[in-house]
Amino acid sequence: MDFPDFTVYDDPVNTEIFPDGKIFRLSFDSTVRMLKLVCKKYELLEDLRNAFSAPNTSSFFMSQYGYKTEAKLYAVNKFGCFSPGLLFEVLEYIKQNYGNANVVAISNNCK
Repeated sequence: MDFPDFTVYDDPVNTEIFPDGKIFRLSFDSTVRMLKLVCKKYELLEDLRNAFSAPNTSSFFMSQYGYKTEAKLYAVNKFGCFSPGLLFEVLEYIKQNYGNANVVAISNNCK
């Protein structure tokens, strides 16, 4: 895979969350030890979540016993957090759907 050089945006106080031309912002959340992807629009995050989801085959049986479960299992949660092992697949998805991976701004704590 050929990924471009990313510009690291150090100080979130003095820089914009989404600089010019950037749609996504990637950071590392140390409390949950997961990568976090923030999007300009909620629909973009939902498209990403649906791309990395699988049907939950046990949801029918769980609902029979009174438990509420989702019909799908998501690798990216509704807050945009995902496992660090999924990073290259997420970047590849962004590269395929948005032309290149230069639409991602990377926070300093992801270096």
